[in-house]
Amino acid sequence: MNINTYIITFNDISNLPVKTAVLDAVLLPEGFSKIIADSYGIPRQLPLGSYAVINTMSKSGTERMIKFVCSKNLSIEPEFKTTLRDDYIF
Repeated sequence: MNINTYIITFNDISNLPVKTAVLDAVLLPEGFSKIIADSYGIPRQLPLGSYAVINTMSKSGTERMIKFVCSKNLSIEPEFKTTLRDDYIF
């Protein structure tokens, strides 16, 4: 079983009908985080509109989960980019 750490970055959050406080209220209880350790173990604060999640799902499975959570709780399907933590530039 592979454990993956993904960074989710929502595209142009200023144009979303919901703002970061609403995204926080939906995503943080679902296990997402705004702070993640980089590949050296150093904790890093993610920029506004970015979240980290650690799971055993594939990238596409993680993206389906995010779309489901957002559509269920926010009635939107926002655009976002999913990046493996090791490929993310802090």
